[in-house]
Amino acid sequence: MAVTEKSWFLYGAQGTGKSRMASKVAKKLGLNEIVDPYYPGDPIKPSGVLYVCELPPTNVRRVMHIEFAKRLTRTGA
Repeated sequence: MAVTEKSWFLYGAQGTGKSRMASKVAKKLGLNEIVDPYYPGDPIKPSGVLYVCELPPTNVRRVMHIEFAKRLTRTGA
């Protein structure tokens, strides 16, 4: 199946549960790959990937803070 969903960055401070939540978030967003951790300067695929990091790159538009991700996965939105 071809992935059509754009890639996202899940970010937040160390120890906030980003890695633990990554699979739930990726599933909600329709993404099939997780890169954990993402380091600045690593290549970025335009679609299908959830990148987990402490701070997202400044040149990307699809970012989600861990607190929003927790609400998203808890509410079933």
